Amino acid sequence: ACGQYSRAFVLIRNVEEVTPAAGIIASFLRKDRSRLITQLNAVLLPTPPEFDDPNQFDDWALTTCLARAVSLATEHALSGQTDLLANADAVLGDAMRISEGASHPAFWWLARLLRLMLKDYGDGALWSVLPPFFGPDGMAAVDSYVRLLAFLKPPVIELWQSQIAALHLALNPQNQGCVINLRTSAGKTRVAELAILQTLRADPSAKILYLAPFRSLAFELERTFSKTLSPLGYSVSHLYGGSRFSGVDRELVNEGHITIATPEKAKAMLRAAPELFASVKLVVIDEGHLLGGNERNVRNELFLEHLRILARERSARILLLSAVLPNAEDLAAWVGGDVNALVKSNWKPSAERFGTLRWKKSGISIEWLGVERCFNPHFVEFKEVPKGKKATRAFPESKTEGVAATAARLAGLGPVLIFAGQARWVPSMARAVLVALGPNPSHHPWPDTEWKLLEAVCKEELGEGSFELAAARVGVICHSNKLPPQVRISMEKLIAKCPPLVIVATTTLGQGVNIGIASVIVATTSIGLSQITKVDFWNICGRAGRAFVDGEGKVLFAIDLTGA
Repeated sequence: ACGQYSRAFVLIRNVEEVTPAAGIIASFLRKDRSRLITQLNAVLLPTPPEFDDPNQFDDWALTTCLARAVSLATEHALSGQTDLLANADAVLGDAMRISEGASHPAFWWLARLLRLMLKDYGDGALWSVLPPFFGPDGMAAVDSYVRLLAFLKPPVIELWQSQIAALHLALNPQNQGCVINLRTSAGKTRVAELAILQTLRADPSAKILYLAPFRSLAFELERTFSKTLSPLGYSVSHLYGGSRFSGVDRELVNEGHITIATPEKAKAMLRAAPELFASVKLVVIDEGHLLGGNERNVRNELFLEHLRILARERSARILLLSAVLPNAEDLAAWVGGDVNALVKSNWKPSAERFGTLRWKKSGISIEWLGVERCFNPHFVEFKEVPKGKKATRAFPESKTEGVAATAARLAGLGPVLIFAGQARWVPSMARAVLVALGPNPSHHPWPDTEWKLLEAVCKEELGEGSFELAAARVGVICHSNKLPPQVRISMEKLIAKCPPLVIVATTTLGQGVNIGIASVIVATTSIGLSQITKVDFWNICGRAGRAFVDGEGKVLFAIDLTGA
């Protein structure tokens, strides 16, 4: 289940309609509980029919066994009763014996694979994994949390292998802290959430300080914890703004269990009211690789050293999270006092495929790298597009247009992120994408509330008829630090609710914000006169691949060969 749950879900989509059994397993993998219950009812509730053909009876009996096993596993996700999974395993064992005796190899394989899947699910289920970390009465301590997650949409009923590997350090209250170095989309925030829950369960008067380097990330974390921790009685405060700490901020910190703040705001809090740190028992540092390199990151590093000393004095733990750490062992020794205070995993819920996008005057070719190299010499076909009122021209006719045309075609597989190194390049790339989409593209099916919010904010901040709003209307999002903060936040809320076709962005969406991306195209590595750092480059590439949607995330590096 949780071992390769996401990839199994993607693969079964092609066969889920073939038989009722395949449809039930697909809905279980998809965590579509309403559809699953309907399918289970259709199999389990009707009165058993009479059969003249023994083969039809075998099909009915085997389908019923598989449905019964999935029903028991679904009930376990909601109740945590350990005997339910044992019963499901016994039912699948019966199904394997029946299918073997009746010469039904397809059902034998279905039962065998489902049996393995449920074993993996049992090993990674929240009911199984969490209680040992929450004291002698661990099951009661996590009961309400696990049930809450089981009723989210989509439900969360197990942890991924990358998350499970991190728990022995992240949930060990005896250590000073640790570094969680997991890939992008591998579940770092959930690990931090569990550490927060453990700390608050052990000491209800404790305070949590969560440092988020970007305001957009802080907003996203606030929304996440409001769904998973606020219903349990733990209030979440978000401190934003400049480097001033007001009386209102003081009240928010005093009233909240969890305070999410940028480093600058946290520094102002400790300077103006150091006594507020006395109750802090856990400090979470998100995007912990943002140290050194520029003035802001140097300031952050100095502040984190101050924070580390305060944490040692007050017996508070520190969790540092990052997807890309070139010196993970050094940071582990710094944060946790031991080079072994490090959890490092390269696992992701979807595979990755890397390739090059080569622009030549003769067209666009794509070469996929790996053990089995393959290529497509004519990935995008030239077409005629308007040039002025009467004339036409060939499209694409530049590297920018070649990237845009490739993105428009890949958008059929899922959202595409085009990385543009500078904010001034974002509109030109987005305009090329609009040309690639063709004349009069249809309006994107955005959710009504979030779209009206973006529309109102764009009209107020950017004026009537802004290009960013026109592009967003057809599913193309322009995102850079040149946009007003309220516009960026509205865009992030919009794409969190509904995936766009294409996002053209700078590093503002390269790190921090959790967005679902199927493919990433790196159009350029230049940021001004300098090159993008290796850390930022791999952080952006790591966005490719959506859990439970993509079997693999695609990453393309654009190369202009016209001058070669």
